[in-house]
Amino acid sequence: EFDLETTEINLDIFPERRIEMTQLTGKRTVPQIFFNERLIGGNEDLQHLVLTVEFETILATVRNLPPTPGTPEIPILTSKFINTNEQEVLIGCEEDEYATLIEKIRNSGLISNKIYHLRRYKNVFIGSELIDWLLVNDQKLQTRQEALILCKKLLEKNYFHHVFFEHDFRDEYLYYRFLCDRKTKALNKLVSNCEAVSSNQLAEEMRRAILALYEDNLSEDGKELNYKSLSSSSAFIRYARLAGELQRTLLLGMTRNEKIAFFINVYNSLVVHAVVKYGSPIGIWQRAKFFSKACYIIGGHNYTLSEIENGVLRGNRKPPAAFSRPFHKNDPRRNVTLDYCEPRIHFALVCGAKSCPPIKTYSSNNIDEQLTLATQAFMESDNVLISESKKEISLSKLFLWYRIDFGKNEEDMLAWIAQFCPHDKRASLLRLLDKNYKIIYQEYDWTPNATH
Repeated sequence: EFDLETTEINLDIFPERRIEMTQLTGKRTVPQIFFNERLIGGNEDLQHLVLTVEFETILATVRNLPPTPGTPEIPILTSKFINTNEQEVLIGCEEDEYATLIEKIRNSGLISNKIYHLRRYKNVFIGSELIDWLLVNDQKLQTRQEALILCKKLLEKNYFHHVFFEHDFRDEYLYYRFLCDRKTKALNKLVSNCEAVSSNQLAEEMRRAILALYEDNLSEDGKELNYKSLSSSSAFIRYARLAGELQRTLLLGMTRNEKIAFFINVYNSLVVHAVVKYGSPIGIWQRAKFFSKACYIIGGHNYTLSEIENGVLRGNRKPPAAFSRPFHKNDPRRNVTLDYCEPRIHFALVCGAKSCPPIKTYSSNNIDEQLTLATQAFMESDNVLISESKKEISLSKLFLWYRIDFGKNEEDMLAWIAQFCPHDKRASLLRLLDKNYKIIYQEYDWTPNATH
């Protein structure tokens, strides 16, 4: 734009340069823009500078003079950093070994509507009747026990489930329903016949797909998305196909860090998918409906945005202003909830509004460091402001809505915040804790994070 040669130092590729950036800028957030050795700051700082007379002088200096010793060194991109497939969705479709059998079962006539105790069950089949059918139509099965073992395996692969998710597969008069026959408003309802992949493999492929979505549609500061352009892109079509693989992925056995990275990425991409499908919510009631309606089927179960955030990542805590937890005592989704709340997720989840954190992807390999950096960046910004003269602490409303996640009381919350603040802000905050201070919660800007 300014007829200058530019170089990006990507901190995901060169994480060792992050310490240098912090030392040079005093900031943890990106982007940080330099014109040779001169620090400009972030995108907003650059836009303000462009409107001044000084900017032309800076441009002339950069064009006519070589970089000085204080200029950040340009990294050498060796072959170990180059991954030509980084933006490609690499997951293939190897047809599941039972796909043909599943199709035969679905065409067998076993599926119908049933009435039991005056309640109607649509598109179900009876467990014992499937065993009978298999013994007649599958010559490899000789006994009911062999047929039962096969049915248990099909259920474990998330092809079908008990209508209330209360039983595994049994050779009894119990109702079961195929995943593709469920009545759902899930945005990934197209069922795949591909071999179900592990959640870790799928998480990595989805991370790459999300990066491809963001590549041409995300602003440089990570705060705004071009939803119109994104919705018609080939990257979005590939992503939507990949989201279908979530239906039968296997979630059990994931570590805590794997769950955190996986569900943060799924949440953030589901928000994008939902905005493309429904549009950005306007007003409190539309927002409440948006977060309780937009959902994916993951590992055979529905997960709304609210259930991912409050049920899984907050360790099954009540959402703000709610009377109950997302998952009741016998809900099978409790098997994948975190054993305790991870408060730093609030600075990684992107709700589709201006006040949300910047959009990023997360990896289980370094999720702890990534969450800490996201939290530090949030505290460094205007989301936390300290005025010692006024004895005021101004905080994002996230801290009001989710206060229980940051400690037992207000003092615990402020101490938790202080540990992630830059040095000067931390010192000011800690000095105020010994005085009579007042907390002010900032208005949350729900303006959509969409470019125009």
